[in-house]
Amino acid sequence: MKVLIPVDGSKYAKEAITTALSEGFLENKEIHLITVVEGTATGRGSYLSEEVVHQILEAQAKAGNKILNEAKKLFEADRKISVAYRVGDAAEKILEYAKTNDIDLIVMGSKGKGALQSMLLGSVSIKVLQYAQCPVLIMRKKKS
Repeated sequence: MKVLIPVDGSKYAKEAITTALSEGFLENKEIHLITVVEGTATGRGSYLSEEVVHQILEAQAKAGNKILNEAKKLFEADRKISVAYRVGDAAEKILEYAKTNDIDLIVMGSKGKGALQSMLLGSVSIKVLQYAQCPVLIMRKKKS
């Protein structure tokens, strides 16, 4: 079974992984981690030079890889984990990855680093839940 776990560096993404691990949801599963960063302000009429755009893209890639590496550390060191870094709309890229890679289950946090922190579910979680072609498990940290 292939499990996709979107991560964005938020405490909710980390809690989704740690809770899923502690509850045994990820045992004997093929794990895929994905992080998605928003695109830069490029294109026709952009006021950014190519050099600045390149620097932004490099910084985003570095931050994305850091997020993926931090998430990988939550698993046993010898566990094989596939990672993916994408640029664009987070929900769209998660859904695209899930479809392209025949993902069986998406496990994600209830919220992310989005601007609307007070919502019951984050906007990315809602969109993935609505449009995914596979089951989606929204993980919340257990209250002590």
